[in-house]
Formats: sequence, structure tokens, C-alpha cells
Amino acid sequence: MKIKKPIFNPYETQILRVMTKFKRNLTTRQISIKSGISYLTTSKYLKKLNNRKFILKRRETNKIYW
Repeated sequence: MKIKKPIFNPYETQILRVMTKFKRNLTTRQISIKSGISYLTTSKYLKKLNNRKFILKRRETNKIYW
């Protein structure tokens, strides 16, 4: 019997929980603060989630919203 690897790691899970809870577009900084994850780690995993098509990125002037 093979053990399946989880789809999301703990950081991705926490980021998705925050995004689901607030139900609006958030910046990387906002997600970082609300999840308790460092800004760089949040940024890294948001990019990974975006590359895997789980979240979308939207640029508005000089801010990026997820």
C-alpha cells in the first residue's frame, strides 16, 4: 500500500485558510500578517500556489492581490 503525499504543505494550508476566511483579495503582506508566516515564506508559497493554478494573481497599480 502506497502512502499518498498530501496536496498542500502546512504553509500552503494556512495561506489558503486565511484567503478563504477573508473572502476578498489580499496582498502578500496582509496574508503574511494574518497567517503568522514570514513575508518571504508567504511570497514563496503564494507563487507556488499560483503556478499550480490554485489561486490567481491580480496586479492593481503597484500592488499585487491574490
